[in-house]
Amino acid sequence: PVYVEYNLAVMSIGFRLDHPDKPVILRGPGKTAEIKKFLKDVYWDELDFLIVDTPPGTSDEQITVINSLGAANVDGAIIVTTPQQVSLIDVKKGVDFCKQIGVKVLGVVENMSGLSQPIANLKFTKITDNGEMKDVTEWTLEYMREKAPEMLNFIACSEVFDSSGGGAIKMCNEME
Repeated sequence: PVYVEYNLAVMSIGFRLDHPDKPVILRGPGKTAEIKKFLKDVYWDELDFLIVDTPPGTSDEQITVINSLGAANVDGAIIVTTPQQVSLIDVKKGVDFCKQIGVKVLGVVENMSGLSQPIANLKFTKITDNGEMKDVTEWTLEYMREKAPEMLNFIACSEVFDSSGGGAIKMCNEME
């Protein structure tokens, strides 16, 4: 694995490719072999947590991970979703999958429903008269430093997607 911090290691198939910008085209047996390599052949040191990011659904990837980690006493799964209704359908399937194979669902995270960022970290773009996009970040931040420095401490919040209206929370409540 690649250590991002002394206590945080990541592994990706992209690290092993000659051309990481090219797609990885694998079918069932190839996917299964790669997942097993990650889980059994990579030296992970002693772990407090192992987070495995799989595509949505209940397919080869999830089955292989669970089968490969069977003896490792998996504490549970955290399901990640986005606010779109189609994603919530996948979550329901994922929760049902976990129940069927005896893996406890520890929680559901609704990702990408909002973005919070200090104003000083934002990028500002202006559309010119001829339709060109012009970066005006430095000018905007300098103007704010001079005219309204207290605004640099504000946090800008924006919905990335419309919230599911509590869909993920409702699913968590149904799991209890």
